[in-house]
This record gives sequence, structure tokens and C-alpha cells, in this order.
Amino acid sequence: YSFPSGHAMNNATLYTMLILLINRYVRNTPLKLTLSSICVALAVMIGCSRIYLGVHYAGDVLGGWLLGFALSVIIYSMWENKLQD
Repeated sequence: YSFPSGHAMNNATLYTMLILLINRYVRNTPLKLTLSSICVALAVMIGCSRIYLGVHYAGDVLGGWLLGFALSVIIYSMWENKLQD
């Protein structure tokens, strides 16, 4: 056991970044919703698998998700600012 879950954090970072990029570049609303839903489902399933397999507590996974989400938002914001310069 370790805090935070590395798997949950890495996947939250990846899938949050994908959702942000999908929302920026995909114009088709149903496709945008479908792709974003798939990303959320994958992140949730991976996090739940860590608990199910007994390798992390729920708090470890939640901490990983929160850190991954925060990291993605920070990186995306920095990238957006770079594009505007």
C-alpha cells in the first residue's frame, strides 16, 4: 500500500488530459460526450481494480485521482497560456 496510488494518479492524469483535449478539438457534441465518458469509465475502472485487487485502500485511489486531476489542469493551463503568447 502506498499513498497515493500511482496507477490511479497516472490514469487520472492521462484521461483528464484527453478529456480536456477532446473538449478543445472535437466539434461533434455526441462524439465529444462519448469519448469523454469512455475516458471517465476507464479511469474509474482502473481505480476500482486497485481496491478490488487489495493493493490500495480507497483513500489511496481517491488521492491519486485528485492529484492526477490537479496535475492535468495545471499542465493544460500552462499549455493554453503558451498558445496565447
